[in-house]
Amino acid sequence: MQILSILLLLTLQKDAFDETMLYGRWKWVETHGGMTDSQLDAVKRQEDRSILFTIDHAIFYFSKDSVTYKNMYFCYTGKGIFSETNQVILEIKGTSKKQIVNLKRDTLTLRENSFDGFTHIYAKMK
Repeated sequence: MQILSILLLLTLQKDAFDETMLYGRWKWVETHGGMTDSQLDAVKRQEDRSILFTIDHAIFYFSKDSVTYKNMYFCYTGKGIFSETNQVILEIKGTSKKQIVNLKRDTLTLRENSFDGFTHIYAKMK
């Protein structure tokens, strides 16, 4: 019984969100969604935007190399409106925006937690 409990705990930990994987700078690739189902592509728009997550929970938004917005962020596990299961939610202090975090390897997807919200896709900068 004790071995089964340990295996279950290890399985749950393996699937847990590792916030350290969020740290660093992420280049904007595309955005889609909204009420009109817009499609915005960084290459087509010739835009150089990125975000930076720091270990002390600061978030910086960049346009080229200029900071356009800075604040504090936090992540927590909660229910999103798109799934019955718990999801990692990113909240930026001073805003009402809550975004569902999906992090796979070098791709970060932030989906606004609203039916008419946008989905933003970023690639990890090396």
